[in-house]
Amino acid sequence: MVVVSPGHPQLNGKAGVYYGSVVKGKPLLVYPDAEIILPTDPEHVHTGFDSFTMPPSALFLEGDTLSVAARNNDETTVFNVATGAIHSGDLYRSVWFSSWEIAVPGSNGQKHTICRITCDNLAQV
Repeated sequence: MVVVSPGHPQLNGKAGVYYGSVVKGKPLLVYPDAEIILPTDPEHVHTGFDSFTMPPSALFLEGDTLSVAARNNDETTVFNVATGAIHSGDLYRSVWFSSWEIAVPGSNGQKHTICRITCDNLAQV
């Protein structure tokens, strides 16, 4: 399971991986209508990912697939947001986002942000 909010406790609020045994028997909040809100600020929209180090919490868009980088001990793995599967494609030509939000629809039809995710910016092409 990838934890995004309030983040993995050992990663200073960044997205991280929890094994099922960590959360077994504990309550989990599920937001079935939650949506990812992509940033509009150009500062957080990047092209040409060119680093060997995946920034934890970065959101990648390859075609129409969104994937999130999550930290697990000393390794960062990228997971498909829709399926939870490990991303197997090449991210070097993808668009990536260093800040994004998760929102839920309110009773008034407005979207309400439940968490904002950020990662450290890396050098880009």
